[in-house]
Amino acid sequence: MSNALEQTSYTEAFVSPQWHPGGKSFWYRRRINDGFEFILVDIIRRTIHPAFDHEQLAKELGKHASVKIDQRYLPFSWIEIEDGFVRFRFKTRIWQYDPSNHQLSAWDGVFTHGNPVLTSIHGSLRDQSYPPDRIDVRFTNNTRSPLEMYSTSQNGPPVLRTSIRQGEMSVRRVDVGSTWIFVGLRRLKGIYHVPDVVADTVVLEETNVDEYIGSVKAVLPPGWEERVTQADKMFYINHKSKSTTWYPPVGSLLKDPGGVQQTLHDPKVDKHSDTDVVDFKVTVDKYNVWLETTSKHKHQLSTNGTEDQPYNKNSIFHSHKKDLIVAWQSTVFPWNSLYNIKYTPDTQIRPELLNESIRLAGDLIQVERPRLFDIANKCEVPTVDTLFSNPRCIYNIGWNESGDEYYFLFIQRGHQCVRVIGIDRVGSTRIIIEETSQTFIDGFKLYYHRISHSDKMLWASERDGYNHLYLFDLKTGQLISQITRGPWNVRSVEFINEESEEIWASAYGYWKGQDPYHLHLIYVRFDGCDCKSLTKGDGNHRWSYPWSRGSQHYFVDTWSRVDLPPQTVVRSFDSPDFELDIQRPTAQHLLTLGWDPVERFVAPGRDGKTPIYGVIVRPPNFEDGKTFPVLECIYSGPQTFSVAKDFGFLHHMRGLAEEGYVVVQIDGMGTNWRSKAFHDVCHKNLKDAGFPDRILWIQEAAITRPWMDLSRVAIIGSSAGGQNAVSALLHYGDFYKVAVASSGCHDNRLNQITWGEQWMGYPVDESYIDNSNITHAAKLRNDAKLLLIAGGLDDVVNPASTMKLVTELNKQGKDYDFFFIPEGDHKCADNGVGYKRLVRFLREHLNP
Repeated sequence: MSNALEQTSYTEAFVSPQWHPGGKSFWYRRRINDGFEFILVDIIRRTIHPAFDHEQLAKELGKHASVKIDQRYLPFSWIEIEDGFVRFRFKTRIWQYDPSNHQLSAWDGVFTHGNPVLTSIHGSLRDQSYPPDRIDVRFTNNTRSPLEMYSTSQNGPPVLRTSIRQGEMSVRRVDVGSTWIFVGLRRLKGIYHVPDVVADTVVLEETNVDEYIGSVKAVLPPGWEERVTQADKMFYINHKSKSTTWYPPVGSLLKDPGGVQQTLHDPKVDKHSDTDVVDFKVTVDKYNVWLETTSKHKHQLSTNGTEDQPYNKNSIFHSHKKDLIVAWQSTVFPWNSLYNIKYTPDTQIRPELLNESIRLAGDLIQVERPRLFDIANKCEVPTVDTLFSNPRCIYNIGWNESGDEYYFLFIQRGHQCVRVIGIDRVGSTRIIIEETSQTFIDGFKLYYHRISHSDKMLWASERDGYNHLYLFDLKTGQLISQITRGPWNVRSVEFINEESEEIWASAYGYWKGQDPYHLHLIYVRFDGCDCKSLTKGDGNHRWSYPWSRGSQHYFVDTWSRVDLPPQTVVRSFDSPDFELDIQRPTAQHLLTLGWDPVERFVAPGRDGKTPIYGVIVRPPNFEDGKTFPVLECIYSGPQTFSVAKDFGFLHHMRGLAEEGYVVVQIDGMGTNWRSKAFHDVCHKNLKDAGFPDRILWIQEAAITRPWMDLSRVAIIGSSAGGQNAVSALLHYGDFYKVAVASSGCHDNRLNQITWGEQWMGYPVDESYIDNSNITHAAKLRNDAKLLLIAGGLDDVVNPASTMKLVTELNKQGKDYDFFFIPEGDHKCADNGVGYKRLVRFLREHLNP
């Protein structure tokens, strides 16, 4: 019941604003009586009312469609209000409704109010024969459902890479020039072409892009056909493969039938200079750098390029004076392979061997090396790479304003040193900014932004124990100012006004006395003055503002907690006291209907003072005097924290509680976004997983909750959580009695390099062995109950990781259960037969 009540309440309170030009009004779709209505908010007039007469429009549209249309279920989800008219797409046409006289007619224009970054399909896939620049992009899902994120390529269908939960903010490192597709509830929610900038922020709203841009039938490739379901939903048939899909093929998405052109973000740094304005161009041919003049004379600038050490044609950077260039040379090592077996392929009777190219911890990697060339003298200027040897990766920053020094970012392999390095015109190198750590420098917090037309740089660092922003002078390498400070963390930069020297950023833990994982929007000046939170209210905040910089006067602020339904207001960027209520439901109504809220609980950690945060979900059949087994859901991946903070996002835990368990989730030491010291606990110590804090937290909770039976404690987890669940039985078997581990990475030598080396370091040493569950398999107690689940097609954590653990458990003569799903992917235990097996195993051994 509680789960259903939360979902209904969340849906009714959901606000996804669609801003009008100018940013002083917006509309959104509100759920009412199992239907929807369009609501118009005029911020200046402080009015909130239906955007039009829904009943009258439904009647008029029904006349044209020759079918009765229910005003609660209007067959469109996007409107544009302009010059008093309401426009929408129905089937293949855009219609215009005049509220003054209720006239409805076809309209031949196109929609223009949508965010061009996500609603344009104009673009092309970049030639990626050489590694492109990569940038960090923060994606926020402000739609009503989880979003699937697909990568695209010139050939073949889009590939599902990850999913973003509703309300979640996910930072991904993506290739400049690449194209990503977002799908929610089988509707196209966004098409994003990665711009050539340092970092980007993308907010996905409730726009259905297929409805916004209309039919792509005219540009479908041969063999494809567009059709419409009875519910007026477009789908696509590939007659060659005899398959169907809800979204059009990539080739059609990269054309622009609607005439909407993408407006790229303003570049934040001078990256690839335009060589057409000078009387020469620099190219790469036969692995080397060549200078070609307008008279077609060619001069070879480099001679050391080979097939194994070629120069990168996408990484040639001209100084402003055009007398120097920097070209990157790569040392290329082939990718290693991991294999999956597709036991039941559709096209053949024999099993199919699938090959995935991947770099694991400790593998040889491609190394980039900047080299300096003198155009006038047609030669290389020697440089020494002592300051940037053994790189994990490097990033271009660009030439200084005078064109006399080239800047780049160097991240040392092992993640204990990050530098901004300069190469001057005579080849001398220097350290401009440097971060070092005896543990690790968190790559998930990496942020830098060079101020346009200057030699100043914004820089994120944990040097004072928390993640904060700093301003550096690149000429001198001196710190100009620490912009933010305090026992809280800057999460990401939203946007910057370089002229007025202002920053808007998201931050965890800004308000003392609130949960330190609550996200808020803050404002601060470059000099650190006037730092303040623009969001108020005790809860986890998300916000939406107009995508056009010139229209950003107001923003919509929504906050909630696991025990508080979403609260939505309009706030002003300029007037902190301005507040316009949009949706302010209370929890009291839910309580009268029998809602049992999730309980937030805090207890001291292993040091006796650091607060550890978590949640408790009671079973629906809860009765005083009765005891229930305790089930912990764990994911202690150090890149994030896992305890839910928002209302209505505990479906999985609610479902498990309905089986008769007290379900808990905890963020122990070693997880992210507290202090640096809190995070450092995970360094070369993943088997710790915060268990000393978790056990104390559960024991403290049970003191005042006698219905928690600590003689029956189980733990479940997937991926890194699967590794954790097995570790619980191996190292803390006196407390945890039952565990289910799915898709677990039980040895980080089999993990992706970007994850394993970030937390375990480089080179691969004895700590990898000591933190492997396989090493400690003999510690599994005779009374322990363990279920391992693995999917044969898991392309995130190869099933070999679980197989190696199974082999070692067999060698040690241990009893355990193993469930292999041949067609299972990384989330094979989240639903279907994997989840059924998990539920049955817990019921068998916990007796709820």
